[in-house]
Amino acid sequence: MRPSLNDLLTDAASRLRAAGVENARHDAEELLCRACGLEDRSALFLNNDGKAEPALLSVFSSYIERRAAGEPLQYIMGEAWFYGRRFAVRPGALIPRPETELLAERAVARLRDTERRVMDLCTGSGAIAVTLALECPEARVTATDVSEAALACARENAAALGATEQIEFLHGDLFAALDFQAASCRPFDLIVCNPPYIPTGVIDTL
Repeated sequence: MRPSLNDLLTDAASRLRAAGVENARHDAEELLCRACGLEDRSALFLNNDGKAEPALLSVFSSYIERRAAGEPLQYIMGEAWFYGRRFAVRPGALIPRPETELLAERAVARLRDTERRVMDLCTGSGAIAVTLALECPEARVTATDVSEAALACARENAAALGATEQIEFLHGDLFAALDFQAASCRPFDLIVCNPPYIPTGVIDTL
């Protein structure tokens, strides 16, 4: 007999809890929504007595295995929320953190209603650069990253959220991405940076 969605959730939450995952029930609900193609968890609650199809069981089981193995929820989902917007994320670009919104908030306060040139160093998924472009339509943003994979993700987010025209993406290590000899290279009014700051050897202990 096929299990109900509620049965799936209960079992998955138990598996995640045993693997030491915090917020196990929440993560199980989010992953089941993704497997079911539902927009949010409220839709799941309205149908939690429904029966799971075999294809759903396979997809959901793979998600739970990945989460139990320690893969971040956002990478499995392929998205993360930042400043009220949905950003694509994937390995190669760090997941935007809620506390980084404070940096974006401070920058927006300095830029709003002014035509300013902004640089976002270590742009990653482009969360800060895209947010500044959308919140401050008069601003022009230059975003750099040493990772081509991160820049590809950032460009994808800029295109999806309608900020492509305001952002120039450059590949390079910090300021090395800039051509200081170019006539177009003028001073920036604001430089923001939220680089990877956790040593590689420490990440697995967090």
